[in-house]
Amino acid sequence: MPLITNSSCNEVINNINLEILISGYLRSGTEWSKVRYYSPHYSKLYFILGGDAYICYNGVKHELRAGRAYLIPTDLIYDNGCETGIDFLYFNIRLTNKSGYDFLSCYPELLEIEYPRERTLALIEKYRSGELIDWLILKDALTEAVLSLISTAPEIRLTNKKYSECVSRALEYIHAHLSIRLGIDEICASVYAARSTLSKKFTEEVGLSIGAYIDAEIMSRCEQLLIDTDLSIGQISERFGFCDQFYFSRRFKEKFGVTPAVFRRRQFGSDKT
Repeated sequence: MPLITNSSCNEVINNINLEILISGYLRSGTEWSKVRYYSPHYSKLYFILGGDAYICYNGVKHELRAGRAYLIPTDLIYDNGCETGIDFLYFNIRLTNKSGYDFLSCYPELLEIEYPRERTLALIEKYRSGELIDWLILKDALTEAVLSLISTAPEIRLTNKKYSECVSRALEYIHAHLSIRLGIDEICASVYAARSTLSKKFTEEVGLSIGAYIDAEIMSRCEQLLIDTDLSIGQISERFGFCDQFYFSRRFKEKFGVTPAVFRRRQFGSDKT
């Protein structure tokens, strides 16, 4: 009997990860409203139970209807709100390979599928459980939902961006040790590569220098934490190794044109410093 093997299949599947950044089950009134000036650099997965919520982008209003699931893809800039309220389960996600490439970054539009209320209630039950088996089942269900959503856009072909071995290992190390204090020499030592070789390959393959990539990734994570958590600006600053929140604020303003406090106020209408 002939044996068919595919090591490439094994390698790709083993290195794909559905990363959940922020999640929650929320019943909210009209305070569920945000005007966004920047793209969030991660995707949002919504399971709608009720309400009359909507998102707007490119001048078009899209209703978020009960009994549906939605994927708001990475880098889509949109506003959201509701007339009276919203009842939903949500996950901020990234679908990445081991190098940090986000497969959902290629979708320019909101994706939508039917997702009956009973299925969302079952997800909430698993989500609220303290059992590991339930959380593994939940992750499997989320993966299935994401695949169903992206299947609604067959014209967009998923590709697995592959880097050379030293660049791939450098990206893994950066993501695991993300800090403003992370230096090129430390990364080179971790992947056993000469500074000149790694710097050249990294810029050619990623499109940014190592330093620029670290800065961009840190600012992206800080942006996410400012929008989706109650962490203070000082706590966020400390998490990524800034010497103090004033230096962090200066660096953040260089990137986004406003301080973290102003950025957060624009999102929520109040400061959380």
